[in-house]
Amino acid sequence: MAAPFYALPQAPYNQSNSNYKRECRLVVVVAFAAGAPSIVTARSASGFTIADGATGAYTGTAPKASRGVLFTQVMCPDAATPDTDVVTVSAYNPQTGVFSLRAHRNAAPADLPDTAELWMYFVLEGG
Repeated sequence: MAAPFYALPQAPYNQSNSNYKRECRLVVVVAFAAGAPSIVTARSASGFTIADGATGAYTGTAPKASRGVLFTQVMCPDAATPDTDVVTVSAYNPQTGVFSLRAHRNAAPADLPDTAELWMYFVLEGG
């Protein structure tokens, strides 16, 4: 008797889907100087931009994809300052690559401190 076949050939598997190109995971690290963001090119994937808007607001572009997800995390190495920074992705459209973020410090919009790094994790599929 043959071994049972549990997986479907067309099912989406981790890191691939037969209907789309293989996914890619891209990390972008953003540093701040006087509240202005800049991408750390030596530690980031290429093809991204970021700009400062109103207080605590940042906009940018990513490579275009059929589908995508954006996760963020603030890294603040200053041990004297509690990590109270929260970043909310307010918009992300993988087809155009445009995204916008809002930073919140102690529940109020604010620019991230110079010691902070914003890490953005993009998972793109079907570019």
